Parts: sequence; structure tokens; C-alpha cells
Amino acid sequence: MGDISNLAIVGCTSGKDLAGHIENALARAGDIDIMHVPLVHMAYSDGAINAKVLSTDEADAMKYAQQNSLDLLVEERLKKDLPNTHVVITQRLVDPFSLRPAHYAVLELMRKRIAGEITDEGSARVLMSQRLEGHLKSGVAYSPEHQQGGMIKENKFRELWNALKEFMDINQDVTLSQLEGDRRIHYELQGHFERITRDRTFNDELNELFITAALLKQYGAREITALLPYFEGRSDRDTTHGEGNLSRQWAGFMKESGINRIVTWRRHSDRQVGYYRKRGIEFHEVFYDQNMRQMYIDRLVNKFANQIVDPREIAERLVVVGPDEGSEKETIVFAEELTRALKLHPSLGPDFPSDYSVPWIIYEKNREGKAQVVKDITPWKSSGIDKNANLGSYIVVVRDDIFDTGGTNEKLLKRIGLMSESGERAGTGYCFIVADAPVFSGGGIDRVFSLHERKVLFELYASRSVEPPLWTIGVGRTIGYVDIRTPFTREVEMIHRNMVGR
Repeated sequence: MGDISNLAIVGCTSGKDLAGHIENALARAGDIDIMHVPLVHMAYSDGAINAKVLSTDEADAMKYAQQNSLDLLVEERLKKDLPNTHVVITQRLVDPFSLRPAHYAVLELMRKRIAGEITDEGSARVLMSQRLEGHLKSGVAYSPEHQQGGMIKENKFRELWNALKEFMDINQDVTLSQLEGDRRIHYELQGHFERITRDRTFNDELNELFITAALLKQYGAREITALLPYFEGRSDRDTTHGEGNLSRQWAGFMKESGINRIVTWRRHSDRQVGYYRKRGIEFHEVFYDQNMRQMYIDRLVNKFANQIVDPREIAERLVVVGPDEGSEKETIVFAEELTRALKLHPSLGPDFPSDYSVPWIIYEKNREGKAQVVKDITPWKSSGIDKNANLGSYIVVVRDDIFDTGGTNEKLLKRIGLMSESGERAGTGYCFIVADAPVFSGGGIDRVFSLHERKVLFELYASRSVEPPLWTIGVGRTIGYVDIRTPFTREVEMIHRNMVGR
């Protein structure tokens, strides 16, 4: 094989925007040869996904207008150039939780069916249409690409309705109280939905990634990098063997499909990374390499300076909270760097004593059941403050790696005294949440805005590692998004230049 001379950026379904940004940014650098790979992904009625070389690429058509066999020319060019090419495949969302929005849409329909608010397919369709703007776009059901003219696309709605109808035929005696109180019924409904829809039996985004990588490897791609801003494999948590079954399988699939390295926002655990490195797959984390923690801290400190202007109040009331033992290292470092940023701030810094440090408390989650649902949260360890302190009057920064449904955060806020058992604001404090992965599944986005409306949550900061629901982008100050496109572009550029310089 020859030396690496080209770079190709290929965007899968949820990664096309990121791929376009990286390609345009690196093309402007002028000294990187960007190769365009004309690919198309296809989804069939039976749920299968495939990819092929697109034979109608306009640039190729113009370049080879005098030729008649465009298919052959495209394939010949790829087979000639790909052995000298570093291919980056982007996909934003790779996680088993990607099925959850559809589950919750079915659950919503089932509640309405039991309550008698919908009786047939027509009334169900009307309900889904009415809820589209306020509910479906909130992350509880299908994302915008599944919407068409204000309605759910026909094939997607039919999947929802058929799953519901067959499940209700089998479970005719289920009551609303049973549905609300029996988690087993939820799981049965989810499983039934996956079986009946068939094309959702495995993670679509992951399948698309593997197929794309395998196709490019078949054409001779020299190096393949999978750029996955949000990449987890943690849903198979169990108390006997811990996490990792999905990570173990995915690492094997990636190796077989030809992927050489992963670039992601943050690891979930050292164990997760070990499965990939064991198979010779590099694992790059943009969060640590680019020191992206500072992006959150800058937003927080500026907010303190503009909204909470008395430095003495900040020094007396500020505390960083980690919601579980796994957050220990990040919570401590975050508190240390927040301390440094406060002291360096031109208007706040002079009033902070030299020996001041932001205190922190780390809690631990107590789980129960096979699904490891969080039962309660208790204090674990602290520094600079009593770990059992009531934080109802404090400025609390909750530092976590993920905001999914938001259930854990509500339990935590009730535990520390910022939220009453009835869900209303308690105390006189402020709450900020910093979350690296805003998945917002299962009504999580609704919970964020509900907490804000009840004045429990002042603001949430999150990376755009998962593309947010479109309607949330202009909602004001509730969510402060940190854009990740530039740091991921820098990481791709660094990896590629290192290859060229070998």
C-alpha cells in the first residue's frame, strides 16, 4: 500500500451535519486533500440497511461526461484512491437507548386507549398529530426526520398503531393503574414493539456504521476512523458481571468491519475502552484532549458574575455535586478548575481569599431489581462541607456525564433540599446542571423545562454531542449548548496529519 495522502469524510444518517462541517473546515485549510466518496444508504421495507457506491454523483458526471460507464469509473477511482485514504465515518447517536423514543410513543397511545380517549386508528392518528409540536418533538417520540407535513410518516405511525393494537388484544385486562405501576408491563410492551416492527430489533445507527465501514474496507480504505460523539454500551448493567457485554460485542464487530479507531466525546468507563484496545482499536476522547471542561466553567462563571454579583455570596453558598461514585474523579477536578476560574475572573477574583476552594459532595445511587432502577440516593464523601448538609440555600452545580430521562436528577434534587417531594421548588438556592450527553429520552427534555418552569433548575449546560430536538434550540436560557464541532474537527485534523507524517 502507498502512503496516506487523502482524507474522506462520510456522514451516516445522524452524522451528516457533523461530517459536512468537518469536511468544509478542513477543505479551507488548503493543504489537506479531501476525497469525496459517493455513498448512499438504503433502508428496505423488511428493515435491512445497506450501502452502495452512488453512481450518479454530479461532479463525477461532469468530470467523466465523455465516458459512458460512470459506475465502472467511480468504482475504479475508489479502488485506486481508497488504499491511500483515511476515511472518517461520522454518526452522532450510537446507543441502545435510541429505541426508547418509539417505546414511549407507544406507551402514550396505550394510556389513551385504556382511558378511552382513543378508540380506533383514526382517533390515534389525530392524537399523534395534535401532540406533534408539543410532545413528539420533545424527544418522547420520533425525531424530525420521521415527520412529514405535521404528521408522523405513514409507515412509522402504522408501526406504532399495530404494536399497540396487538398488545392490547393480548392484554385486554390491563388497567391504567397497572400500566402506571407495573414496570414489567412496560418491558413487555417494549419487547412486543421491537418484535412487531422488526426493522428496529437492533441499533440502526450502529448497523449503518458497520455496513458503511465494511463497504469502504472492501474498496480498500487504508484507515477508517469512526467519529461517534455519543457512544455508550452500558444498558446491560447487571450485578454479577458488571457492564460491558454490549461493548465487548461492538468492539468485535468494529474490528471485523475494518474500523481502526474511535473518536468520541468521553468514555463511559475504563472497562469499556479496554474491549476496544484489546482488539487494536484506538480510543480517542475529545473531552480530555481538548480540555472541554473549561467551556462549561466559562459559561458558569460568567453567569455567576452577571446574575449573582456578590462574590461573598458565591464563596459561602457554591458547591459542586456528583450524583454517583463513578463521578468522583470528574467532580473533584471540576471543583478545582471552577475554583481557579473564579479567582482569575476580573470582577470576582479579587474578593476570593487565596485559600478558598469550591466544596464538593459526591452521592451514591442505591439500585434495585434486574433493571437496576435507582431506588434512592445517599451521601458518600465530601470536601469542604458536611456530606449530610441540606443544600436548599446553596448554589448547586450538579456535574454528570449524562442527562437521559432526568429521573436520577429529580431524586438528587429532592435529597439535597432544592426540590420538595411534591416536585415544587424548595429552599432559596440555585441549581445548575452540567451534563456531557443530553440524550433526553423518555420525556427527559420535558423534565428539563418542567424543572425550569417550577424554578427548581436555573440552567442546564450540555454538549451538542447528541443533536438536540429542533424546537429546544430557541427556547431561551434553560439549556446552554456547547458546540462540539470545532474540537472534533481539530481532533480529526490532528489524527490525519499524524498519519501523513508517519
